[in-house]
Amino acid sequence: ERAVSLSSVMIAFQRQGHRVFLLTHATEGNLHAEVKEHRVQTFTHQIKKDSSVLFYLKHILFLASFVKKNKIDIVYSHIQLANIISVFVQFFCKAKFYICRHHSKRTGGYRNFNQDVFDSIINRLGKHFIVPSKKVYDQIITEKVAPSKVTLIYYGYDFSRYPAPDQDE
Repeated sequence: ERAVSLSSVMIAFQRQGHRVFLLTHATEGNLHAEVKEHRVQTFTHQIKKDSSVLFYLKHILFLASFVKKNKIDIVYSHIQLANIISVFVQFFCKAKFYICRHHSKRTGGYRNFNQDVFDSIINRLGKHFIVPSKKVYDQIITEKVAPSKVTLIYYGYDFSRYPAPDQDE
């Protein structure tokens, strides 16, 4: 519904004079509406997941076409679904792809074989990674990603987008 860390960065880049696009796999929602107010161009591309192979292939082809058509020079990819698509598309586009990794180690009931396989593929194929914390940085390094490929950038928040705290409380 809302991602202040993402909207803050998109709005800041837009204010600096960059052309900013938001492309999601989700239906248009609050995040789209929020950044549209600041002239960020928003798009959604949803595909029904019938066959996993076709699902990912269609997304790969769409993103490659979208990047080329809009002459995008930097792709800032978030969440694992977008990241697995982006690491393949980066081989077909001139754009520089930054893969944002948010999670550290999954253990116990949170462990998922498919997600671990995806992380492994993303780690192997990704050329540039951005992580938001030292914990995630340490995790991705233990997964054999070269430190030279990983940049630690803490989340950027525009705290004016939140209500001010009640000092009496």
